[in-house]
Amino acid sequence: MIIIVLSGLYISIRETTKEKNMTEPSIH
Repeated sequence: MIIIVLSGLYISIRETTKEKNMTEPSIH
């Protein structure tokens, strides 16, 4: 159950970072 929530948050964070990469240099 917890893993599903964490994976959901991780995906949403990645979506946000993708938008930032449009204007900011990608940091990996």
